[in-house]
Amino acid sequence: MALAPGLLWLRLQLPFRLNHVNIYLLEDDDSWTVIDAGVDDPGTRGVWETVLAEVLGGRPIRRIVVTHYHPDHVGAAAFLAERTGATVLMGETEYLTARAHLAAGDADLAAEEVFYRGHGLADAAIGFMRQRLARYRRVVPALPRRYQPLRAGDRLVIGARRLDVLCHAGHSPAQMLLHAPGDNLFFAADHVLAQISPNVSVAEEKPHDDPLGLYLASFPRLRETVSDEALVLPGHRLPFRGLHTRTRQLALHHDERCGAILAACRARPLTAADLVPALFPMDLDPHQLWFAFSEALAHVNYLSARGRLVEIPSGGISRWQAP
Repeated sequence: MALAPGLLWLRLQLPFRLNHVNIYLLEDDDSWTVIDAGVDDPGTRGVWETVLAEVLGGRPIRRIVVTHYHPDHVGAAAFLAERTGATVLMGETEYLTARAHLAAGDADLAAEEVFYRGHGLADAAIGFMRQRLARYRRVVPALPRRYQPLRAGDRLVIGARRLDVLCHAGHSPAQMLLHAPGDNLFFAADHVLAQISPNVSVAEEKPHDDPLGLYLASFPRLRETVSDEALVLPGHRLPFRGLHTRTRQLALHHDERCGAILAACRARPLTAADLVPALFPMDLDPHQLWFAFSEALAHVNYLSARGRLVEIPSGGISRWQAP
């Protein structure tokens, strides 16, 4: 679908509960720049072949911008780069995080198991968690061997458009966002979505990290940088306007989540796994459980860093109580 002159919106299917990812194609003078690539599976490759043959008017893809390391954004980048000869542009932190996922071995899996068990997850859930890296590798079988590092403050010139590169943490370690102030366009990746709250998770290798604090701190800066009238082009769901309203809604959502955790932890000390039902009172499949647990821990770390929760360790398991 054409969203504006020289701007196409493509939706690719995903093998997850969130069953699609948005891809954007920007027309350059004699070529195209792609923002994100989808997972690497036969269906995605087939769509890209159709796009190359029938959609781009015979002009090649010269650049592929990957916003972050998650499989639905980076998965098919290596395939598409090899197929087209395009240069991949990606933040260095995100690229190296993806490479670490592909390089992880048995010692990393054992460390993850200790981490999950220490936060109260049951054996059945831990068994599923151990498969997470294998699932990542199935849809990200390779990364581009070479890439051009993308950094906050960079500017991309794509045809008549000038896109400023922004970098904000939370949903991923250093997600890259693109802002075209002259066209009032904001390519928000998974940082700000309509209708749903982007997942904010704590990773095993950074057990005391505060991604939620970083995420919430990004909102005032975004409101200073991007107009509320900008067309927000997210990685999932529909494009929308009203960025400032949406960031305030998301901040309120997380404040309510923190309130639910504090209320639960005033009664007795609870593990992060115990807190999942307080935040997600619905049936969760194993895939959703990983996101729910990791987000519960992100809220715990946020509250702990601000002295609003106290850790009560016992028998190798961390529980949390509101003072």
